[in-house]
Amino acid sequence: MDVSCAYTGATTSALPLATICYDPFHITQWVNRALDRVYSESITGAGRASTADWKAGRWALRTVENKLTDDKRALVNRIVRTNRRIGRARTLKDNCATSTAATIPRQASTSTPLFDLSLDISLSTPG
Repeated sequence: MDVSCAYTGATTSALPLATICYDPFHITQWVNRALDRVYSESITGAGRASTADWKAGRWALRTVENKLTDDKRALVNRIVRTNRRIGRARTLKDNCATSTAATIPRQASTSTPLFDLSLDISLSTPG
């Protein structure tokens, strides 16, 4: 289902016992936007990267781990080593991508959710 409040509200009103399954595209979109926000907030101030470097870092962070080139993987590793908050956001994004991909059934059924909404995708660091 689309993540719009209109769809969720209508579904829960009409079918209160239904299991809500959001489509993975929108969940991934939300997670990437959160990662972008953390990256943008963390890379401001003195010593900020040039526009080209900032964009390269952003796209590398958004890329799924198994699709990174060696150069992009090195860039991601350098970014996450130097900024714990970005590293945490990247880890949560990867966990979300893995969970979403692992839970998409070949054929949807009423008892198989497409995405486990109990997954913690908060961006706060522990402790």
